Amino acid sequence: MMKVVIRTVLVIFVAITVALMTYPLSPFRDDKIGSIKPQPELLTRSEMPVRLKIPKINIDVTLDHLGLTSNGELDVPKDFLKAGWYKLGPRPGDIGSAVIDGHIGSRKIVGVFDNLHKLTIGDIVSVETDQGTTLDFVIKETRTYDPDAHVPEIFNKTDGRLLNIITCY
Repeated sequence: MMKVVIRTVLVIFVAITVALMTYPLSPFRDDKIGSIKPQPELLTRSEMPVRLKIPKINIDVTLDHLGLTSNGELDVPKDFLKAGWYKLGPRPGDIGSAVIDGHIGSRKIVGVFDNLHKLTIGDIVSVETDQGTTLDFVIKETRTYDPDAHVPEIFNKTDGRLLNIITCY
């Protein structure tokens, strides 16, 4: 299993978005010299992410596979109680920035990520695949962006196995 971490707040659609960013941790760390060892492929090319679990805030949901809208924006889950993986980017566990998106609700609607703000550095986020593999990620960072901010690092980083969880506030 892989331990990775990130928590970030971003603005994507209307307001601020929360993104959990992850970085590889042990067992790939060589503590004797403080460097990261080369990492073997974690997933077979056929494995697809199907479930997101965040025990601290009682999230255990299936993942939709999201693409882009007709105007080129990230699509969002149709159900406020589900999350979605951006299927045009890396899969969780692959090199690059995997992105999972979900809603925050309103006074009348409950959203899957209503309690995302309660996560702290060190909390665990898990992604399960359709082949039964569980990938564990550790939250390392939280960021907040303006709604008009240009934030390519959410989707385009290639310097590790990253998981960014995003939502609008």
